[in-house]
Amino acid sequence: MQSIRGRLTLWYSAALILSLAVFAVVLYLARRSASYQDLDRRIQSEADLTAGILAESYRARGVLVEPDTAGRSVLIPEVAAVLEVVPDFLLLTSRDGRLLFASPDARALTFAEFEQLSGLVAKTPPGRVPEKHHIFPNGPTLHYVIRAIPQAGGQFGALFAVPTRAAPNWDYSSWCPRSSSRS
Repeated sequence: MQSIRGRLTLWYSAALILSLAVFAVVLYLARRSASYQDLDRRIQSEADLTAGILAESYRARGVLVEPDTAGRSVLIPEVAAVLEVVPDFLLLTSRDGRLLFASPDARALTFAEFEQLSGLVAKTPPGRVPEKHHIFPNGPTLHYVIRAIPQAGGQFGALFAVPTRAAPNWDYSSWCPRSSSRS
């Protein structure tokens, strides 16, 4: 390819391939950023919804946490039944850091995975900014929010919310058996 036509063809081909590669990378990064922003908004709205349920239940009933037969604090059954339908990982702790409620998806985790999430709730101060955590040894990276619920009468320490169905291209089915049966 010593001719000018051959060299020009080669340069145009290289420029076209490079342009397409740059376009693909920019498109991927923009789409990824939009997906994470949607996920963060979803986490916030689910945490706000759960906090609203607890605040409204507190206004209606007053006491949401009672001791069980062993003397441990537990969420009252009526409120626990309402939170059972929350489709994602949800953990509620008392002011002293003890677990009051875990959603069905959270209870479906292995012991080690559940302990990682419980430890994360215990060591992270409540905030309203979504954060990330990787579940070891082979779990996904979760986006989560931990927030306080002062409107519920100070009975709760923290609310931990994580969506199980984060984005269409993320596969939690090998990690969380319950998420594969949902649409």
